[in-house]
Amino acid sequence: MTIRSHSQGAALSSVDPALADARQQLSSSRTAALDAQVLLCHVLGVPRSWLFAHGDAPILEEQHRAFRALVSRRAEGEPVAYLRGFVEWFGLDLLVSPAVLVPRPETELLAEHAIAYAVRNESRSVAEIGTGCGAISIAMASRLPNVEIVATDVDAEALKVAATNLQRFGMSERVRLVPGSLLSPLASPPDLLVANLPYLARAMMMEVSPEVLHEPRGALLGGETGVELYQEMLRQMHDRGWRIPAMLEIDPRQRAALCKLVETVFPGAGLGFEQDYGSLDRIAVIEP
Repeated sequence: MTIRSHSQGAALSSVDPALADARQQLSSSRTAALDAQVLLCHVLGVPRSWLFAHGDAPILEEQHRAFRALVSRRAEGEPVAYLRGFVEWFGLDLLVSPAVLVPRPETELLAEHAIAYAVRNESRSVAEIGTGCGAISIAMASRLPNVEIVATDVDAEALKVAATNLQRFGMSERVRLVPGSLLSPLASPPDLLVANLPYLARAMMMEVSPEVLHEPRGALLGGETGVELYQEMLRQMHDRGWRIPAMLEIDPRQRAALCKLVETVFPGAGLGFEQDYGSLDRIAVIEP
């Protein structure tokens, strides 16, 4: 792995000093060093391991200018994923933009549990509600070759990002994207519903980091309590007579509210929780 030679531009700096300056500019971030390394790698087109062995390697003027511009945007709180245009998730480099939420590590657990559930129960069809960039559906399609997958989203721009990712990973024929709110695009019940809908309560929005506020508000805010969209989805299931399993990502603080909601809409339904990396209830598994 190499970067361009001196003959293609004048060197203005080298790797170690550029990283030191960036760390200072990003000093308010808990991940300042990592952010600086990732952004410089993005500009130079090299892996992080290369940086550690080439601290005195020259950086061309145009590269240094591009790097400083990205660092300045990062200092304003813009997510690294938006700056690079992609995020590493579930072993995939997923394209993202400010039109979609950046997939979180916790959501990998939702995908893993959904895949395991589909395999265990020999599911033939799965619907993801609110697909965003298409992350969960692509992850499921990669592990469930014989399962029909449909992904919905109410946001047209998000569906464009999802379509690009599906094409990027050769999944356009494996996942059917349909526009619409919650269950409205579905003509028949799938064997499993999977959803990572906006679930932050209005009060929680006041607590999030400046970085999160760069992401689309509509993909974050779930309403006054944060469970309003899940409430509507479950009521749509009830009104259609769909007693099918659903797997939902939630905020751990919403466990009690979700328990009450499920008992109200589907009295006596089975309800379990899977924990995240912090041993907090993150995934609700509902079996009406």
